Amino acid sequence: MKGEKTKSLVFYPDRCLGCRICETICAVEHAGMINPERSRIKVIKNDEKGLDAVGVCVQCKEAPCIASCSVDAILRNNDYIINIDQELCALCGLCVEACPYGGISLDEQSGEFIICDLCGGNPACVKWCPTNAIQYTQLSEGENKKIWEAHLSILRSVEKTEVLQ
Repeated sequence: MKGEKTKSLVFYPDRCLGCRICETICAVEHAGMINPERSRIKVIKNDEKGLDAVGVCVQCKEAPCIASCSVDAILRNNDYIINIDQELCALCGLCVEACPYGGISLDEQSGEFIICDLCGGNPACVKWCPTNAIQYTQLSEGENKKIWEAHLSILRSVEKTEVLQ
């Protein structure tokens, strides 16, 4: 609905230290181990440009990942959170290519594509970020879109290959 406020992750790059605590805690929460490669959030660094950003599913309304999935393995649950049905997933990778935010990645250990599930509404990355660079907050659709469009321009400033790793 127009004007309705939904909770969303918001990233403030000016606060990010590039410490990668968000990656570590995400891997612990979801994979039970300290292994940032298994994280659903990725810190993207460009030391030359002095940029730190995150690649994470922003639960966008347009959801190009859903539209790109030819086997309907990506859908929204009752809480409007995007999920991947691993049993249906064909592992084609079209969703990874479709997501402009670098929000879907392949967990090479499990062989599955993974996406942020907002930790069931209590994102661990938000709780553990020492500088509050990541927040889970309620925004109108317009506010959310404006913030993530700005974030997308930062992501585009960093090499695309880094975003998709």
